[in-house]
Amino acid sequence: MVKLGGCFFFNSVVSIYLFITPLFAVHYSAHRAAIAKIGRKEYIRRYPVTILRADGSTIKIRVAEPREFVQLPVDLEALTEDERRQRLAARKPKVKQIHEVRILF
Repeated sequence: MVKLGGCFFFNSVVSIYLFITPLFAVHYSAHRAAIAKIGRKEYIRRYPVTILRADGSTIKIRVAEPREFVQLPVDLEALTEDERRQRLAARKPKVKQIHEVRILF
């Protein structure tokens, strides 16, 4: 590349490439994600969700639906007989008690 009177003259293809490349180069840094688009064809939003296991441990994953947490079901066969009876009793519909009030004149 030669400068003559304020204009640049390129004497080869390589000199053109070396002159133009820094103008369009991608500079990777911590701030790139804030100003650039996602580099994927299809970007699907994923939300952080906590999975709560039956033993109380938690796992953090990303899913498509926004939820605070997901509780996994308890394996009834792994419980003791008393715990199993309590859980099955809690599942049954509760009996409604009707109170009659008689008004006598």
